[in-house]
Amino acid sequence: MACGNTFNPRDASIAAKSIKPLGHPALPANVTLTTTSSTESLIVGGLDNGIPVAAAFSLGVDSLSIAMFNERIPQFSPEAKSDLVQLARRQPSLEAQLIEGLGNPALDGDMATALPTALHTIITYHEPSPGLFTKLGPERGPYQTPWVSDLANRGNGVANGIAYEVLMTSRMHTKAVGTLRISTGDHLAFGQKAQGRYGDWGGPKRSSEADLLIRRGTEEISIDFKYRSSGKASLYAKDIETVKIALLSGEWTEMHYISNKTFDSTSKNLIEKLNEELTRAGVMPVILHERQNWR
Repeated sequence: MACGNTFNPRDASIAAKSIKPLGHPALPANVTLTTTSSTESLIVGGLDNGIPVAAAFSLGVDSLSIAMFNERIPQFSPEAKSDLVQLARRQPSLEAQLIEGLGNPALDGDMATALPTALHTIITYHEPSPGLFTKLGPERGPYQTPWVSDLANRGNGVANGIAYEVLMTSRMHTKAVGTLRISTGDHLAFGQKAQGRYGDWGGPKRSSEADLLIRRGTEEISIDFKYRSSGKASLYAKDIETVKIALLSGEWTEMHYISNKTFDSTSKNLIEKLNEELTRAGVMPVILHERQNWR
């Protein structure tokens, strides 16, 4: 989780403006919000009057994220607020990361307000979903962070791409992407690597990462999300090579690329050549899914 290491009084004063009552819509009858106490989560109490700056800052959340989170609270639907309350209560150790991620100034506001419900859908039907809130196992390697930590990344365009992964995952419960749909009994993992080996094809060991891996019986369906704010989505030859290894070695049974944009001609040519080789080997071709809106 990214943490604010330097206290900026100006940031704190900005954040403090958002602590006043925000007049959000009434929550569902089964959700009760009260003022924050020593035993109650910041999010549960803070949805009423805003997250207290000093308390959240003491958890390592930078004050600018606190301010943005508070400003976004009125935009949350009653359902999203209810889902966020349940997330905070079920995952108390992740509260600071949820505040910082949903309050990331680089994150699109519409995405931020839709994420609580999307996250709740995933943990309801697919808990524990390793890689979402917790690290994957040691086989994933030492350099890994869960999805919720990556959401706080303020790099230009990165936060929206991270959010797109979860929003599309949730959407696939109710609306298929081509023939691809997530079922209730599927097991999900975020950021899992295929430790591909060439085997009979010779060459070094390589790996490829699945933004989302769907485990369905003996099938392992890999999905790589390619979100772009503008222009076309691109794939690279070295990455396509690692995907080929994972498919030919049998670690993955399917591979799908999903983007909100179209793929450029170079990428399409790379996939066409790869699919010729996969077809000859009796392996399912890679599928490109374009113009997929998360809404």
